[in-house]
Amino acid sequence: MSIKVSVVVPVYNTADFLRKCLDSLTHQTLKEIEILVIDNNSTDESPAIITEYAKRHPKKIRALKCAEWGAGATRNLGMKKATGEYIGFVDSDDYVESDTFELAYRSAAGADIVVLPGTEKLPSGKTVKFELYGFSKNLKRNFMTSGLAPWQIMVRRDFMFKHRLKFHAGIIYEDAALINTLPLYTDKIAVLKKPVYHYVYREGSVQRAKEWDSHLLDIFTALEDIRRAFKKAKSADEYSAELEYIHALALLKNVAEFVLPFSEGKSYYERARQLMHELYPHWQRNPYWKKLRITTRLVGWLAYHKCRLGLKILLRK
Repeated sequence: MSIKVSVVVPVYNTADFLRKCLDSLTHQTLKEIEILVIDNNSTDESPAIITEYAKRHPKKIRALKCAEWGAGATRNLGMKKATGEYIGFVDSDDYVESDTFELAYRSAAGADIVVLPGTEKLPSGKTVKFELYGFSKNLKRNFMTSGLAPWQIMVRRDFMFKHRLKFHAGIIYEDAALINTLPLYTDKIAVLKKPVYHYVYREGSVQRAKEWDSHLLDIFTALEDIRRAFKKAKSADEYSAELEYIHALALLKNVAEFVLPFSEGKSYYERARQLMHELYPHWQRNPYWKKLRITTRLVGWLAYHKCRLGLKILLRK
C-alpha cells in the first residue's frame, strides 16, 4: 500500500495527553497513513504508552527514538524516516478530527503546502481559531505574516527534500525559523477551510515556564535563519514588509510577554530594541503592524522602549 500521508509526532513528557492524541490519529478515515511517534528522551510514562500503541496498531504506528534534544531534531528525524507523499505534524499533547488527513490530502491536489486551520480552548473557556490572517489578497504574503506552527501545515515530502528544508535543531522557535520561509520556494499552497486540529493549552512549556530558560533567547537565532533564507532566495526586497513584520511581532510582542516576568530578561529587551533599531527603525509604520489591535501595538511600543512597568500593568503579569 502506497502511503499518502506520514504524520510525525514528537513526544516529550506528555503522558497525560498522549493517548487522546494517538487515538485521534489511529482512527483517521484516511487508510493510507503512517504515524511516526518519536520519543525525545521522555522521563514519564510516554515511552510505555508509545510501545503500547505500536503493538496495538503495528500497521499504522512506527515507534522511534531521538536522542538529540528538541522538537526540531525530532521532526527532522521523522521527515527523514517518512515514506508518505505528504508529511503532517501533530504535537503529542494535541488531537485532531478523524477526517483531518483525508480532507488535507484531498485539498492538496498536488500543492506543496496545505494549511490546516485549528482551534484552542483557553483556560477561560473561550475557543479561538487558528487560521491564515487576511492581511493581504496575496496568499504567500498571508502565509508569511500568520505565524503558522508546524501542526498547521502539511507538506509534500519531495518538496522538502528538493530544497533541503529542515528544522533548526537545538533551539526553540525552530518552527518559526522554517515555516515562515516556506512560501519562498513555492506558489503551490492550498488552504483547508474546516478547522481540524485542536491545540491544547498546557502549562509547563518553555514559553509558559515559571523559571527563566535561556532558550527563550533562541528567537534571535531563528530570526537570523529567516533573514538568511530571504536573502538567499533574493526575496528580502520583495517581501521587506513581511520580513519587518515577522521581526516586530516576534521581538516586540510575543516574546516580550514570555520574558517579562524574569529579571534575566532585561538583556533581551536591550538586544531586541537594538536589532529593531538597526534593521527596522520605522517598524511602527509597517502596513501589517498598523492593522493589529491597538493593545497589541501598545505592547510593542512599550517593549521597544523597555518600559517593563508599563508592560506589567498592561499585561497584568
